[in-house]
Amino acid sequence: MLYFLHIPKTGGSALTTILDRHFKTSEILGPQGWPLVTPNQLVAINQYSLVRGHFGWGITKQMNHPEIITLLRNPIQNTISKWHHIWYDRNTNHWLPKNIALPRNLQEAVNHPIGKKLLSNPQTRYLALSLEVACGDYYEFLPDFLDPKISRRALLAAAKQHLKQCYLIGHQEQLDKFCIALCKKRGWEPQIPQQINVLPNRPNINKFSSTTINAIKAINALDQELYDFSKSLTNFRGKD
Repeated sequence: MLYFLHIPKTGGSALTTILDRHFKTSEILGPQGWPLVTPNQLVAINQYSLVRGHFGWGITKQMNHPEIITLLRNPIQNTISKWHHIWYDRNTNHWLPKNIALPRNLQEAVNHPIGKKLLSNPQTRYLALSLEVACGDYYEFLPDFLDPKISRRALLAAAKQHLKQCYLIGHQEQLDKFCIALCKKRGWEPQIPQQINVLPNRPNINKFSSTTINAIKAINALDQELYDFSKSLTNFRGKD
């Protein structure tokens, strides 16, 4: 089984399109998040050859020896993209409730009681936490996802350890290289990903003040360390 652990706003929709081309529909777990998956599908998860979605790490405990791939993204860019997505495309995502409301100003969103939790180190939490999740749950709104019951250093250590266990890892900024490397490793014809699920008018990082950027950095220190750490791993595919 190939499991693509899709962390929101890391370029995963483009990768999913490539993955889906190499499996029959009957071999793929259709739903890409906990709100859509059914108990019967979960029980039969090992009958699928491809699982991709925002399920986090915990679902791997129900899989028989999955080959896990994942993508990371520069934490500042990931935060901007996620905040913009929540504001302007809330009707299409399947990883947050539709009624989630954050301040339209990014700096205010970062300091908002809910916004700070949603935008703080999500990549580390997706990779580190092995939560008990029920079908229909919004993963990022689980209490133990919003407020992990382990220390920050333990959270980061778990995420690093899980990255080491992955079949392949890559970065959104070097998605082309990752996809070519993945296709080569799987014996597939090399394919270049096409941009998908990219919202128009997403503000450039240069549009934000240094105060806002520093506020993003302050709540994503773990994600930055994880992102930097990933470049040193032998299963990282994004090098020249």
